[in-house]
Amino acid sequence: ARQFNNVKLYLYRTLKSRTMPMPREKTTHTKPKMIHIRLSEDLHQQLRIQVAKENQTIQDWVEKLIEDNVKAGRRKRP
Repeated sequence: ARQFNNVKLYLYRTLKSRTMPMPREKTTHTKPKMIHIRLSEDLHQQLRIQVAKENQTIQDWVEKLIEDNVKAGRRKRP
């Protein structure tokens, strides 16, 4: 596999030069999306303490909170 990649790179550099970008390998997974929120220092500190008590990260805690609320919202709709 490594030798094939070297050949592919060689061909790209010699034949295509700078006329075309090197094709990227296709992936089947999607990149996670990000959101940003602003919290007061006090609330952030309380959140850090809360998630530490639950042995979680803020990322995992917020993701579960959002997921649970989205699922609950779906159930409420007729």
